[in-house]
Amino acid sequence: MRKTEIVPFVKWAGGKRQLLSKIQERIPENYNHYFEPFVGGGAVFFDTDAKRCCINDKSTELINLYNCAREKNEDLIKYLQLEINEFSSLGTFVDEHTSDILGLYLSKTSVDDFIEKHSSFFSKLAKGYSKVFFKELKKNLTSKISRSAKLEKENSAIPDSDRLDNIEAAMKSAYYMYIRYLQNHLSELSKGRQAAVFFFIREYCYSSMFRYNGKGEFNVPYGGISYNRKDFQKKVDYLLSDEMTAKLQSAEIYCEDFEDFLNGLNLTENDYIFLDPPYDTDFSTYAQNEFGREEQIRLCKCLKRTKAKILLIIKNTNFIYNLYKDDFKITSFDKKYMVSFMNRNDRDVKHLVITNY
Repeated sequence: MRKTEIVPFVKWAGGKRQLLSKIQERIPENYNHYFEPFVGGGAVFFDTDAKRCCINDKSTELINLYNCAREKNEDLIKYLQLEINEFSSLGTFVDEHTSDILGLYLSKTSVDDFIEKHSSFFSKLAKGYSKVFFKELKKNLTSKISRSAKLEKENSAIPDSDRLDNIEAAMKSAYYMYIRYLQNHLSELSKGRQAAVFFFIREYCYSSMFRYNGKGEFNVPYGGISYNRKDFQKKVDYLLSDEMTAKLQSAEIYCEDFEDFLNGLNLTENDYIFLDPPYDTDFSTYAQNEFGREEQIRLCKCLKRTKAKILLIIKNTNFIYNLYKDDFKITSFDKKYMVSFMNRNDRDVKHLVITNY
């Protein structure tokens, strides 16, 4: 199979793009059809050129994004461009109003007076949801100024450029929170706008995390200053490129439980299944879909029954190793995580490569 130049367009926790070379070393020499029950960001799918590709994920938001992208859904295009324009306009606003912003930062102007003075600009953003945006804008500016003043008092004054970056982050965080509000109220939106909201969230949420509160609401914060001037337009252009459209249109796309997906296929020994399921950890919830040990056992039983060649990559735990050691071949490699959130992943961990060939 030739290595393509198509790469994932959506940021996804546990993505395998950095591990493609290790995966390529272990894929079957010959196969006709490719199947992936937990596609996520799709690094391995985008790298394959099999005659037939079937991809699946239980995340309705992710699969909706894939479907809207391959159809070049009009609302997807419309609202992605709206997000780009509004988000980038906040950066332009900062560049054009440095004196007012520094006056705000140094408490020469109150937050309320600052917002009121520039209300004609801010009111153009988040149409239909201005109350959400203005609430977050006031809260973020007040919090950022208070915390920054305290830090500068305890340490030393920072350059005006850093102060401007801080205020820009506060404003853009407010816009992100408006989009996050939409993410938690998707039923109010068209399929295309749902996809645009989800894509924005995946790009700008902190470290591509999935995290939900007790009410089931997505609650990951904005990524911070380093996200202020990201080139989202470039990502959107790639998402909507003819190359990406053709790749997505060449695949069969499903949104099912992994077992239902695999059972619905007429698999043979000439087929190849790549699996990157959620890991065996206390934190095994991606996109609000729980994946505990019962699911891990069910997956193992499903793979024992298949005629197809399988390659599964998963974090090593005693439970997983014992689950597969008697019926499959197991090798391993080390992986470094950029982020270890609340100790849910050690930065240095061993991963198992499990195959039946």
